[in-house]
Amino acid sequence: MQRVSLQQEYERNCEDEIQARVTSIPPDAYCALLDRELRQLKTQWNNLPQTTLREIAEAAVRRRIRSEIPLISFEDFGARDKQATLF
Repeated sequence: MQRVSLQQEYERNCEDEIQARVTSIPPDAYCALLDRELRQLKTQWNNLPQTTLREIAEAAVRRRIRSEIPLISFEDFGARDKQATLF
């Protein structure tokens, strides 16, 4: 159970890092990333509603950003968490 809690905390930490990066991207650059994903998705999933396509595109942009930023590993996060509780 403690591992599940740590994994959830780790994912929240990663999401915070990703959100910080997203907000640091100029709006027009973010829109360009989103538009590129939307164009690609429309060629594959033209029959999906626009709102669904946008949600999928936003998730794809966030995955790309996650892959490009240096996130702490789960193991290092767990070790850091253990060290924090010692002090």
